[in-house]
Amino acid sequence: GFDADGNFLQSGGRAAGRSSQRFGKEQAFGIVLNLDAGSKNANTISLYRDGKRAGEPQKLPEALLGKALFPTITYRNLTVRVSFGPGARSKLPFVCRTLAEAAAADVELAP
Repeated sequence: GFDADGNFLQSGGRAAGRSSQRFGKEQAFGIVLNLDAGSKNANTISLYRDGKRAGEPQKLPEALLGKALFPTITYRNLTVRVSFGPGARSKLPFVCRTLAEAAAADVELAP
């Protein structure tokens, strides 16, 4: 995931260097998970701010490839509004599905 300073976080801690822009007030953020094997950015996660890329795509850790991933937001001292669809809060420069629009074969529902 990403922290408020724009660092990409993974199980071992922060990745080297800042990977995106710092978060601010009244901004719409989108997280794009790209699992399309035919894409040049396959197996990456990207952060978008107000419909524009906020940093370079970050490679998913090898340990997470092929596993079920669960959207999680961790925060403190701020207010968060969440939307899983049916559409993105800010128009993206490409077409992609939201979690609400995901094909049944692409999601794993919790009991």
